Amino acid sequence: MSLVTTPAEHRFQCIKGTKLNDGILSGAGFALAEYQSLDDQEIVYQMPTADLDAITFLFGLRGIGNHYRIDIDSSRNRIVLNRVRDGVFTYLQHAYLNLKREWSLSICWSRSSIRLFSGTVCFMNVLANDLVDGRWGFAGRRHPLRLPKVTVEVHPAPHYAWIVLGDGYSNNRWSNRNFYSWPELAFGDKLPYLNACVAAGNSRRVLEIARQIGADFADSKVILAVGADDFMEGEPLADAIGRIRQIAALIRNHGAAEIHVCSILPKPKHQGGLAAWNAAIAEVAHLNFDSCIDFHQLIASSAGELLVHGDYPGAEAQRIMATAVLSHFRQPERLAPLACPAPKPLLNGLSARIATRIGGVIDQSLGRF
Repeated sequence: MSLVTTPAEHRFQCIKGTKLNDGILSGAGFALAEYQSLDDQEIVYQMPTADLDAITFLFGLRGIGNHYRIDIDSSRNRIVLNRVRDGVFTYLQHAYLNLKREWSLSICWSRSSIRLFSGTVCFMNVLANDLVDGRWGFAGRRHPLRLPKVTVEVHPAPHYAWIVLGDGYSNNRWSNRNFYSWPELAFGDKLPYLNACVAAGNSRRVLEIARQIGADFADSKVILAVGADDFMEGEPLADAIGRIRQIAALIRNHGAAEIHVCSILPKPKHQGGLAAWNAAIAEVAHLNFDSCIDFHQLIASSAGELLVHGDYPGAEAQRIMATAVLSHFRQPERLAPLACPAPKPLLNGLSARIATRIGGVIDQSLGRF
């Protein structure tokens, strides 16, 4: 690890009418620091949460209309990650955390992933795409704000002990899904992992991602959770299974230590035929994978309670799935200390303060963020 800059060394360039005086940013423009390139390394930005209020942090900025953007709203304890391209915002992920606690927010950016840490716990983990260099800095708000102290470090490119590939049932990359997904709960406080699942990731999309991150598979344990979107989109079973075999062969050829596949969760809202799909996945698992994790059997008996709107696995289902994954791999069944978050309650004044204080005491007693 090499230390690049400390807070006292930063030199910000203010553009679009923004001014920076004694650490106070005024105006709705931008304050930009140095330009950086990933190469074969990871860049880590660290900020103490005590300094975070309502700020917008930018990195990989190759122009105002082309960058990654993190919006932090301490009044709602909410963090949102977006990709801005050609001035258009693409939502990537969000999380709710207790920002009033004293811990350091770490933003780890590499060629394959963007990972956000609360202290030592990874709570946000998404697949990176095409940005491999750019400046970092802050966007101004309508009101003056004090910039947090930022330390920038350069680390070797991460090696992921675990990589999860698949669809949106194995991540929470939906703006209306306020929970942590099973990879975050299972691996968030353990060895480095990459949750490369994407919303609506059918086998075509997952094959594309596997090709994109091929070099990361070497010596990693890979879990493939795919097939649900193919089933719902009416893809021929034989075609989907053929692509799953291709994915397995590609991962194996890149030197993965192990490859595991998951069965498809129950789909009460959709027509029958799922049993044939899961039977085919079990068969391909026997021939092409090291094992099959039976998520379907795990959820089937309580699908009505565990599936939101009879469709996707909610917070409790994700916790059950995470525990089952750890048990499958004979790991201690201790989930990462991440509370299933919720939006700010619709309370005002004294009631809101009392509810927030009670919630904070409960989370702190349970060791949750």
